[in-house]
Amino acid sequence: MLTRIKNNNIKFHNYGVIFNEDEKQKIMQNWDLGYNGQNDNMVAGLSYKSLDYLSYGIPLLNSVQSDTWNLIEKKRCGINFNNNKHSLRKLVEIIDKMTISEIYEVKCVALDTFDTVLSWNVYKKKMDALFENNTKYKTDIIKGVN
Repeated sequence: MLTRIKNNNIKFHNYGVIFNEDEKQKIMQNWDLGYNGQNDNMVAGLSYKSLDYLSYGIPLLNSVQSDTWNLIEKKRCGINFNNNKHSLRKLVEIIDKMTISEIYEVKCVALDTFDTVLSWNVYKKKMDALFENNTKYKTDIIKGVN
């Protein structure tokens, strides 16, 4: 992908891996879309990168199959594409035709998706419910029994 971008003289900046939240916020606060692409045969759950993007309200440009693909199909929090010329061309056309209001709307959906499906609070509520529904298991954990 990077080779294709460079060959087509598309401006981009690869920031590399960043763990500092303040630095991430400074970088990502002005982004409209986040690239979440992988090799054709890559199948994975949600990447940390995709979680970061969604937590900042950045819709995904995604080629990762499985969980991320399904989340985007269900919630419309980004655009799925395949790593082939036809699909990439179509992706560029879709992005090029997006209005400011459409970009804003999908950014809101991305943030809402994170807040309602992927946030720490949602995870904690699901885990609390799991433990509440299984009091024996909860009691065993508290007692330190495996």
